[in-house]
Amino acid sequence: MKKLFENWNKYLSGTVNEGIGMKNYEMLYQSLVNAYGDGMRSYRSDQQVGMPDGEYRPVDSDPHVEVVNSLVDLVKGMLDEIQERQRGEKDVG
Repeated sequence: MKKLFENWNKYLSGTVNEGIGMKNYEMLYQSLVNAYGDGMRSYRSDQQVGMPDGEYRPVDSDPHVEVVNSLVDLVKGMLDEIQERQRGEKDVG
């Protein structure tokens, strides 16, 4: 977990000055810490994950890997949704 956030910090340290304010960076970081903790607490090795094609797969045997993959998918989906909304607003205006 610590390694993940160290890498994330290194990645974002260049971005904080280029577009993400420090306050937003800190809120994002804390949100990810909280979400990671929730994911680790709720992890069960007998769970299955629904795939886009309607199939299900077992969760990864390593809870860290499963939680990180879930968070990355969630954040990517949210960013895609934000982009779609912004495109929609530009089309209207």
